[in-house]
Amino acid sequence: MAAWKSLLLVGAALLLATSVSSQGSDPMVPRAKGTAVVKAAVKAAVKKVIDSSIFPPDHDFLRSIAWVESKDCNDKDTYRPGYYGGCWQVDKIGFIDTQTHPTAKSKLHGPIKAKFGIDWPKTVWSDLEKPFYSALAARMKLYITGVPAMCLQAIPSDVNGQALHWKKCYNTDSGAGTVEKYLEAISHMPK
Repeated sequence: MAAWKSLLLVGAALLLATSVSSQGSDPMVPRAKGTAVVKAAVKAAVKKVIDSSIFPPDHDFLRSIAWVESKDCNDKDTYRPGYYGGCWQVDKIGFIDTQTHPTAKSKLHGPIKAKFGIDWPKTVWSDLEKPFYSALAARMKLYITGVPAMCLQAIPSDVNGQALHWKKCYNTDSGAGTVEKYLEAISHMPK
């Protein structure tokens, strides 16, 4: 009888460990972090969306933004109190733009609901603590940003072009980031 109980306890412990470790890379788990999470979120939010022709290719730009903005969600300030922008650090105003911008409403909300079952206008900013939602919001933000005019152009495929695109179209002129900081951060990004 004791052997049976021991076997049951070992089995339960293995099941729990498997469950906990699988959550470590699940982009739908709030406050998840790490390179595996970001890669899973990018794959889920971008690859599927690109395959459905909603967004044009981004040349791994979204992946790079997660590293620059939050070190793949590992930066201590990623999930700071009162801020819900997630791994991609999508500010509240940027999130609201993804819900209210005419282009988002006419070209993105329907396909996102059809593809992912997410009724985007009903999401709340704190949903972006799930890496999948943060990635999706970041890609939507890039898609709808039209000022300056360069933001309407395709996302560059080279790192220098992406650094400038990030500064002008994502971090913006009012943000604390610089092209140089982007390039420095990218030079340390895990592959």
